[in-house]
Amino acid sequence: MSYRNPALITPASNQVFLDSINNASSSLKKEVEKRQEKKEKGKVKQAQNDRFLIELSNKQEANAATFNAGLENMTTGVADYMREEFGGLNIRASEILKEQKINLNTDPALSKELAQINLDMKSINGMAEDMFGVASVLPEMIANRDQVGKTLFIKEDEEGSIGRNEAIIYGYGGVEGYERGLRKNDKGKTVAYVVDPDGKNYEFSPLEFKSLVSDLTMEHVNTAVAAYDSVSETIFKGKSTDFQTGMVDDTIDDNQIVNGRISNNQIQQLNTAKIERAKDLYFDDARVALQTATGFKQSFNQSLIDLNIDPEEWKDLNGNEKEEEKMIKGATDKLFYGGTGVEAIDTGVEDKFGNPTYSYQRVLPGTPRKANTEEMNQDKFNNLKK
Repeated sequence: MSYRNPALITPASNQVFLDSINNASSSLKKEVEKRQEKKEKGKVKQAQNDRFLIELSNKQEANAATFNAGLENMTTGVADYMREEFGGLNIRASEILKEQKINLNTDPALSKELAQINLDMKSINGMAEDMFGVASVLPEMIANRDQVGKTLFIKEDEEGSIGRNEAIIYGYGGVEGYERGLRKNDKGKTVAYVVDPDGKNYEFSPLEFKSLVSDLTMEHVNTAVAAYDSVSETIFKGKSTDFQTGMVDDTIDDNQIVNGRISNNQIQQLNTAKIERAKDLYFDDARVALQTATGFKQSFNQSLIDLNIDPEEWKDLNGNEKEEEKMIKGATDKLFYGGTGVEAIDTGVEDKFGNPTYSYQRVLPGTPRKANTEEMNQDKFNNLKK
């Protein structure tokens, strides 16, 4: 019986063995290098994160310091509320930035929250600026409260009431009996508020507050004075009461004798067309002023008073435009005559519409003196002829 000879197991050659060792060493070296590189990158990343955290902390502190500095002149309650609100938002914003940068959190909800925080911080900062601006202006207005309703009017709201704007002015102006400040509304948003002495509450969002405080009052210019100033520029030379060239057609002496003294007056006979145009300009300016004040009851009534028109008599016209214009015309003509010294003389002749016509003159008073005998006799003769 025979057996097959088994094959001999030949050991690997030395070269193959060495190659295997080299390959293993090379792989190990690469792994070590890879880990070292990762470690170095980690150090760089950590250094970057450390710098970021320092910058973030510095920015957070700077924001707080800047904001707090702007609150120095505000009332304690308002300043404390703003400081607390802004501080909370500032801290939360830093937390979100840290989460996104350090922990690489890409949750969209964080970005959305950060955007809202930025808006809220801007709103609070804007409201702080608005309140500071109001606080610097209103005390002067309060000090001149006697002018309110005369040359300065509180603007009315959409319903024709001055209650809201009056509350803002007196509340944030520091008048006793008013409460003002900041608080959260039922939606958790910061709002400004004021409570008047009767307990009525007013709330304002940051945008609404900004809009309102920039337009609380309107300055009233005396309607009659403004109209006269406009007219005087067209008939007088500069600031004088000397008529411009072409306004006077002739000048005659008017030496009336009263109680033995002669007047030495002069009469300026004026150009009718130019005086009529000046009167019409006075009327037009006054009418435009009243139209402009329409919708502002206080200012409108004051404009009527400026023109010596009784607001109750005006009200009785019930919007009859023809009668209103007639009332304005009558008032402005009187003011024109009183302001310029011009006199209207009825000519006794009617125009084509049946209206009376007038000539115009202005008397320039002279220096009275004692009349001599001849002048006295002439005066007696003239009186007998009459």
